[in-house]
Amino acid sequence: MTDVVLPRLEDSEAAAAAPPGPPDLDLAKWNQAYKITVANITRQQMIMMPSRAACTEQGFDNPMAAKFEHCIFKKHDNGTLTAWRKLPGDRRQYANCLCYALDTFKGGKCNPGTANGTDRIIARDDTKVTCALMKQALVADGAKPVSRDEALKQQPRKGHYIAVMVSTDGCNPYHCWENDYHAARKDSNGLWSWKEPGGPASNKDLFGNLIKDPEAPNITVHYGVFCGYYHVVPSEMTISLEAGKWDMSVNETVEFWSAAFPGASVWAQPLPYNETTDGAFDYSERLMQQDRLWESKRGSKEWQEWYSTKGPDGKGSSAPSPNSSGRKLLM
Repeated sequence: MTDVVLPRLEDSEAAAAAPPGPPDLDLAKWNQAYKITVANITRQQMIMMPSRAACTEQGFDNPMAAKFEHCIFKKHDNGTLTAWRKLPGDRRQYANCLCYALDTFKGGKCNPGTANGTDRIIARDDTKVTCALMKQALVADGAKPVSRDEALKQQPRKGHYIAVMVSTDGCNPYHCWENDYHAARKDSNGLWSWKEPGGPASNKDLFGNLIKDPEAPNITVHYGVFCGYYHVVPSEMTISLEAGKWDMSVNETVEFWSAAFPGASVWAQPLPYNETTDGAFDYSERLMQQDRLWESKRGSKEWQEWYSTKGPDGKGSSAPSPNSSGRKLLM
């Protein structure tokens, strides 16, 4: 008989009333990590455990220090093994920038425009996401455009402020990116934070600086066209949910392993937050390092020459502005 222990996972905002004012910065909640343990298995069964890293005996008693997806095991005198993997929680895994900006998690990715159908347009791969399209979608869902002065200098009694930006087709010498949107939110401490889908929430820009102005810091160089600020009250908005998932949830993982290993005991345990590992940009770190390197060269001779001889389309083009103090840039 397989023992299955399902954790009480992160509460959905659908089941709990949001506070009236701006959300608190809570990176531990959005970047929650879990240790999924399988006890009483054989070595052959352990090899069958899906993992992006080979299983090792090092660090069995220190899961907080492990990176995501690492597999650690321990041998027992009776010949069986206990093994665990560290996995991101569902918020970190599935919530995208808009879910985070709206301080809302319903189990999947959020898209703007449910109220008027533009969410289906924005979700299409061939859609050119523009500021006008984002405004149409957000306003339909209940967001209200506000001035930069209001968003940066005030805090509403109800709801909070978000900043919206879009990417455009473009390249740097390392990689290219497609049309997409991004959002950041203003927290109760007066600073801004953001999140990428499949990655951690963060209150810092690419260079590790706290975000006081979402137009000025390089949250990510991919989103170079700034679209403005909005006042949002999530509890009064229409918020869509894109149900598609690219991996199993924590509960689904426990159930899957329980079915795969008859006779084993399987359980999930939430771990205390470790910013170094749980807040790291894991799979996208290499891309971010490349972006940081290229951004540090903005306006240099190398920067100008690359755009004049190669550019995003390989035929040469005018270089983006050498001024990195603003985000109204065509990257």
